[in-house]
Amino acid sequence: MNTAATATLRSAQMLMRQKLSSVYRAVLRDYFDQMDIEEGSYANQHLESAGDLVIKATINETYEVCRKQTRPDENGNVTMFMTIKVSKKKFANDLVQKISDDEQLKVRFNEKTFRDSAFKVFEESNKKDFNEFKEQ
Repeated sequence: MNTAATATLRSAQMLMRQKLSSVYRAVLRDYFDQMDIEEGSYANQHLESAGDLVIKATINETYEVCRKQTRPDENGNVTMFMTIKVSKKKFANDLVQKISDDEQLKVRFNEKTFRDSAFKVFEESNKKDFNEFKEQ
């Protein structure tokens, strides 16, 4: 992979990491509201930490799915588009697995409620992103 493509991949991964982190925080807020978990509690802090680890691992596993590059314009500028793919289902499953491995959290963790919260927030986020993209 050439330098421009590597830089584009790293940039796409950084943007995806930010997006997943934002969505994950929304999932946690929704889940904590449903489960009546206090902000700042051990469970809250540990779930955030576990999510950060899974996000990092998920993004590190991403790779280029496709790449398009424009021809140079009149100023010699080239635009490069790159697609990376992240599975929402695998991401949610990895989070559930990571959280379920902790014995102290199992007591308060409701897997079904968490999954439902995750997919609800993912879908809302996708609709918002799609509408923003269409408006551009």
